[in-house]
Amino acid sequence: MRYLATRFSAKEAFSKAIGMGMRMPMTWRLCEVGKLASGQPVIVLHGVLKEWFEARGLSAHVTVTDESDYAASFVVVEKKAPTT
Repeated sequence: MRYLATRFSAKEAFSKAIGMGMRMPMTWRLCEVGKLASGQPVIVLHGVLKEWFEARGLSAHVTVTDESDYAASFVVVEKKAPTT
């Protein structure tokens, strides 16, 4: 249950960080919370949400935590630095 609660919390935090809430192109199915080999959580986007996000040159950083009855997540979305 904690695993699902943290994932739901991270998707909700992401939707708010991009300023959309649950409006297109943000949908539950197009936003996934994965993890790196190190265990670090990452936001993985699909379809039109991924296209929308990348077109704006954005990147996301996520952290999740849970404590008995509570789950919390923080997402920071920032504009990528231009590459030269």
